[in-house]
Amino acid sequence: MFLLPVHLDHRDLTGHCDPDLQNCRSLLNIVRGCLTTIAACVWVSVHPNLPAPNQGRIRGMFTRVKVMLIAIAMPEAVIVFPVRQFFAARAFSKTYHVSMTHGFFFTMGGFIDAERRSLLTSEDLERPGVLKSIREVREEDIRDKSKADALAKAFAILQASWFIMQCVARVLQRLPLTQIEIATLAFALLNIVMWLFWWHKPLGVNEGIIVEERTDITGLRKYEPIRPSYATSSLDWFNRFIDEMVGALGGDYEEHQRARSVPAFWSGEGAIEVPLLGETDLPTVAVVTEAISALIFGASHCTAWNTHFPTAVEMWLWRVCSIIVGLGPGTMAVSLFVDLLSDGKRYERLTTVLFYTPVMLYPIARPVLIILMLTTLRSLPSEVLFDVDWTGFIPHIA
Repeated sequence: MFLLPVHLDHRDLTGHCDPDLQNCRSLLNIVRGCLTTIAACVWVSVHPNLPAPNQGRIRGMFTRVKVMLIAIAMPEAVIVFPVRQFFAARAFSKTYHVSMTHGFFFTMGGFIDAERRSLLTSEDLERPGVLKSIREVREEDIRDKSKADALAKAFAILQASWFIMQCVARVLQRLPLTQIEIATLAFALLNIVMWLFWWHKPLGVNEGIIVEERTDITGLRKYEPIRPSYATSSLDWFNRFIDEMVGALGGDYEEHQRARSVPAFWSGEGAIEVPLLGETDLPTVAVVTEAISALIFGASHCTAWNTHFPTAVEMWLWRVCSIIVGLGPGTMAVSLFVDLLSDGKRYERLTTVLFYTPVMLYPIARPVLIILMLTTLRSLPSEVLFDVDWTGFIPHIA
């Protein structure tokens, strides 16, 4: 339903609604509803990993806010991490016969040694007594460490549900949506998916659970945390940039040998040496998931294709940037599959263009869409300020 375009002639209008004649809503109410929905969704859906042991509360809060801002800026890219972490946690759960909560707690670095270092590798799990200690940890004890507030979750669910219901009602009554509402709707839907993948992951854990006292972590050198197939040497500068924001997205984990905790979005993939998806490899699933998420995210922005824009320049900027955001990760995925299925040289030029073009254009397109969401509010058609007539959905006798 959210993909239905809302048509409106292009006119240079300043919205006005007469409260004596129609149910009206103000521009402030529109913006406040969108910002509240975004804040509520991202606060509950983003589940960072265990922070460093020497990280204070203020620094920990700063880290969480930074992760939230990344999730707001690139929700369709961030969703790849809960997907990876979900399958890694499920593999841990099935392999070692523990709960999904235990699996997520391991992937987020929650089990630590006496030196307060996170147990990160398959070699760590093979140490005498480690698995037994992990199995002895009750699921209730792990959940007790979670700072997930039931009231906050309930508020987020109600806010997102109410916002989505309002958008659907406006489409049914042929009332236009603003660009910021369309973007917020897309954001809310992706965050619901993210939340589902992280459903069993503890939220806001500040301290790990000690399961074994040990002094050596030599197995760390053999571990690569996320290892996407596109993490090549020619992208070192890009990988370092992403690594700084969301933690070890690409490259070798040797850079983090001395780390006492895991990066904010470390998935735990690689520590569990079992087939996660049968014949399907996890990086492929992650790339496909990101491509589909980006397509949905971009397509939802394209529903504003024929809505009112203050200028033709803003209209075309929105259209072009929506296409880039929607198709960019997909073309990157195609380049990866072509590279894997071919000998790597036959289509080298094609795969290079398909991969690097979105890499260069996405960092421009996404901020432009965010800016346009705000600038287009200066000129709104009157119909945007008409509120939903909820009595129209209630059966009654006239």
